[in-house]
Amino acid sequence: MGMLFDHGLDATTAIIMNVVLARIIQVGSGLPAILAIQISTVPFYAITMEEYYIGMLNLPIFTGPDDTSLLISGICFLSAYLGSGDWWLDQVAVPFGLDEVLGTPQTLRRSTYGVFVVYIVEVMSILFGSFFKYWNARNESHFKERFTWFSFISHGGYMVFNIIVYDTYSMLSGSQILYTHPRSIVFCFAG
Repeated sequence: MGMLFDHGLDATTAIIMNVVLARIIQVGSGLPAILAIQISTVPFYAITMEEYYIGMLNLPIFTGPDDTSLLISGICFLSAYLGSGDWWLDQVAVPFGLDEVLGTPQTLRRSTYGVFVVYIVEVMSILFGSFFKYWNARNESHFKERFTWFSFISHGGYMVFNIIVYDTYSMLSGSQILYTHPRSIVFCFAG
């Protein structure tokens, strides 16, 4: 029961911290706001799923709710030092010719660029780390008892499906709901 309560509080904290972070760095609405929320929800889900299959919680060096509080505090101090958050709105060039490959603008706001970079690095490192932990645990009895391809694909597919739905919707739809009601979409994804 304590573990359920603790994970519930951590999940709630992870969502609230990223909403605050998105506001501090002025990430705006749309895809950057959704990715800012997913920075903690995707790893949290992956680590919880990993605990279910492996039978133990092995946290990486930098984890979600606890360590991210320190990161957000540092970002607050940086924003205060650099001046009222305007630093986050500066335009930076998209490197390596990715703008041509992906069809994105040649410049992005520093906050949007930061969200994209952190999202890609963090989510990919968590997913690769989880894969290697599953691979190493494949012969252990706990893993063999819990693992079936159907359950694994169902559990993992749930989050992947949510990511695909919300990210695709934010990029392709003609609707302005992500811009007019971003918090509703964020809480819908996170809840």
